[in-house]
Amino acid sequence: MCQVPKHVFSTGISRVYPKLDYNKTAISYEVRAASETSDIYVFSFHADYIVHLRRIYRHVCDAVQIVNSMFGFVCMLVIMQNFTELITGVSSIMHLIKGDFPHYFSDPTRMIVHAVSHIVLVSGTLVSTILSCHMTVLEAKELGTEVQKVLLKYPLRSDTVQQLKLFSLQISNNDIHFTAFWLFDLDISLLCTIFASSITYIVLLAQLK
Repeated sequence: MCQVPKHVFSTGISRVYPKLDYNKTAISYEVRAASETSDIYVFSFHADYIVHLRRIYRHVCDAVQIVNSMFGFVCMLVIMQNFTELITGVSSIMHLIKGDFPHYFSDPTRMIVHAVSHIVLVSGTLVSTILSCHMTVLEAKELGTEVQKVLLKYPLRSDTVQQLKLFSLQISNNDIHFTAFWLFDLDISLLCTIFASSITYIVLLAQLK
């Protein structure tokens, strides 16, 4: 018995649907216009739609550059502040646990709870800020991968292929990334560096005391 292929072939303006004849021994193909089908495929979009996506991506890149220029310095100050407060907060907790605190601290337990709450708030601010930027960058990189998948998987018209290649080149040459005043990128490696450096300074402060 002949098996019907499950794939639907497209030329951009029409689609070819495989089907069996009445005795299920041969495969015939039915050609339908793209407008006659209710489902939408990426590869049926015209080149004008890809151009529209390229313009949107260009606007997104411009918006990211504006964000970096306007809030990069503020973001750098916030990260430095949170980094310092994380180290001092943990160091204060260590001293309070060891009983090394001024006599006017009548309730050290309350101070420990306050310090722990502050550390959690500072760490949450760092993690949420940096991870949100990192996830945005990953989504932008995934866009380039999806464009390559479309180019390799589906039959396309020549003008659509040309625009997709230009789109892929645009994505590779204009990558999206967030920076702290252009000094360092806001990504997962920065978060690991911050916590590793914090541990190092906390150990040094504990040894000095």
